[in-house]
Amino acid sequence: MVEFTGRKEEEFHQLPLSKDISLKYPERMVLIFCKGCSTDFGSLCYLRRSDKDRGIRQARRVDLSSFSKARAQEIRALITHVTERFAHSGLTPRTLYGKYRDFVRFMAWCDSSKHSTVLANEEGTRAAFGGYVEYLRQLVSQNQIGNNTATRYQDATLDCLQDFLNVENLDRGANLLMQSFRLAEPTSVPDDASQEKVLAWCKCLLVGFSELVVDQKLYPFPLIVPGYLNWPDNRLWVFPVVHWCESPDCKDNENYRAYDYRSGRVRIAEEIEYLYGQGLYPTYNNSLVKMAQQYIVRSNQDFLSYDRIMRAMLAVKAFLMLFVASTGNNSSQVIGTLWSEEMEESVRNPSVERQNYRTIKYRANNLIVHFEIGVEYMPYLRRYLELRKYLLNGKDFKYLFFGYGPGRGGLTTGPVPLTEKVFYGLYLTLTRLTPTLPKVVPMQWRAAKQDYAIRNYDPATAARAMQHTLPAALKKYSNGSEVTAQIEISSYLRQVENVVLMKDQTIAGGEHRSLGICLSPKHPQAIADQLPVIPDCKGSEGCLFCDKYRVHADESDVRKLLSARYCVQANSNLASSPEQFGRLFSGVLQRIDFILNEIRRYDEKMVEKIEQEVDIEGELDSFWSAKLEMLMELELV
Repeated sequence: MVEFTGRKEEEFHQLPLSKDISLKYPERMVLIFCKGCSTDFGSLCYLRRSDKDRGIRQARRVDLSSFSKARAQEIRALITHVTERFAHSGLTPRTLYGKYRDFVRFMAWCDSSKHSTVLANEEGTRAAFGGYVEYLRQLVSQNQIGNNTATRYQDATLDCLQDFLNVENLDRGANLLMQSFRLAEPTSVPDDASQEKVLAWCKCLLVGFSELVVDQKLYPFPLIVPGYLNWPDNRLWVFPVVHWCESPDCKDNENYRAYDYRSGRVRIAEEIEYLYGQGLYPTYNNSLVKMAQQYIVRSNQDFLSYDRIMRAMLAVKAFLMLFVASTGNNSSQVIGTLWSEEMEESVRNPSVERQNYRTIKYRANNLIVHFEIGVEYMPYLRRYLELRKYLLNGKDFKYLFFGYGPGRGGLTTGPVPLTEKVFYGLYLTLTRLTPTLPKVVPMQWRAAKQDYAIRNYDPATAARAMQHTLPAALKKYSNGSEVTAQIEISSYLRQVENVVLMKDQTIAGGEHRSLGICLSPKHPQAIADQLPVIPDCKGSEGCLFCDKYRVHADESDVRKLLSARYCVQANSNLASSPEQFGRLFSGVLQRIDFILNEIRRYDEKMVEKIEQEVDIEGELDSFWSAKLEMLMELELV
């Protein structure tokens, strides 16, 4: 049985490696891409390695007797290549980490499948990669992993191998797996109510706690909360202790019995005794009151106290969420946003490139940085910069956002870059206050902004605003909100039901038109937003999308609808392509079919009879027959 042990003198190095770091012992090296993301390249120098998960600051256990000098030379070259790619590829550290994590998975398969010479020569590399693809394909066929996951493993491995070995067409002859967008789940758009609740909380936390620390307000502090909660006076009382607040529907915490979280005051000893009893000894409640008062006085005298810093950091997390929601940038982009003094000037005088948005442009670390933020979020951005200045207290930090290490010791070590776990920490706090608060993750905020952009602009403009490709916009983010879709479909179907009248039902004041009856001529009103045809009482097609339109479930009105459909289809040759015809007329044809299907519920045989007469025998309604003859005379049909 193979015995796996730890290596001596494992070395953890942050990428990119500095020039003074020696690569004499590559078997010791663990490379850190970003916080929480490290890859043990050194373990690859051993041909037998443990497959057990390792900790972030731990090295993989190996079989020391399986050390290979030839592999060590290859890994030394690989480490040099990785650090150069880290510095110059333009890929984010997390993206690179993901690629090499999948590459290490490939190397594990190679060493267990008699392909240990995978990095030695091109022939060995091609054989190993081809075998790996077949292995992944087998896992997919056995339903052990999904097709798209296997494709990701394959593509990441191919990318790393070709880039490192400088070999082209490494996939030639391999039966590559192909990603299926049919299997990929587009990012769902959160419904408007969920977005509004989360944003309302973030705004309250930023405004309230920046007021507490920047404006030097005193404890107990009334934090204004979102109005939808219907909490007393729409506020929470905040105290300078670990259990800093308590929502109205929570049971009192006996460990903090001296604090009245409902009224925002310190209780007197007699009140505590009445509520909780005398305590451990006669003067226990008096000591609780005294300590609570001392905490409040101490924090109100020190505006850089630990509890104030912690509240300020919660405000940072809240604005980070607002920033993601407004810009639509992904979380790694936002966390890595650079800062410079020039940024503050740009925030004071932003450029206007698109209505309702402001563009912030500045130079930082010899790079041009820019982002677009909604005009309503500009006051929050300015407030955050004041909060940032308070937290740094004269120190410099290259990123716009930052955090502190755990505990009070984190304040002395200085600011550190954030990780994507910051969003988890924010929701942990928010769900403690409101357990039913919906969770909206950064990718969903991005999808929400894409959804807004694509509803108000064309897909190409939306993709440009979101800084991703048009295919990515359409496949990954243009999924819409499920709740919104249900509301729109329900509304649309109700409109269809309301349109159809019984054959003997009379309409007082109604006017017979080419497609049915108009309840109120010259007063068009669209049934929904973003319709294929806007009703204006000038064209017949607009009637189909007007809330004044009605149709009887009788032969006369059914013939009108079928005749209109016949004429529209006859005009198909006027479009330059099937795609153009679809853009121009598909909405009209779908609407007619919706209405006809509703009429079928009343008399299906009648609809089928008229459909036969119109589509096969050409017996059109008189209005549409005359229109068709005119088009034929003009040789347009």
